[in-house]
Amino acid sequence: MQQEVKNVFGRTFYRIRYNAQSNMVEAEWHGAATQQDLRKAVVAGLELHERTRCAFRLNYNTGSSGPWSDSVTWLEKEWLPRFPRRARGNRLSKPSPK
Repeated sequence: MQQEVKNVFGRTFYRIRYNAQSNMVEAEWHGAATQQDLRKAVVAGLELHERTRCAFRLNYNTGSSGPWSDSVTWLEKEWLPRFPRRARGNRLSKPSPK
């Protein structure tokens, strides 16, 4: 299951897919994006999490450029509360010793 999102210039700047083998949603960011583009992409990612019920996500954003600071408030107020509840409590950590 994979989806691509294009920026205002018609170029793919975001690819997201569900990797069933690792039970992980993997997102790749490429190039520049406007605040509107970013919102469109993170909503697409949220929808994939909701469809797959996957609580884990890996963002590859080394290929992205431009500031995200304009979107932080929106992410905090709009996106994060919609993120699957079970995912919000998960933390990457070492397994407990038996």
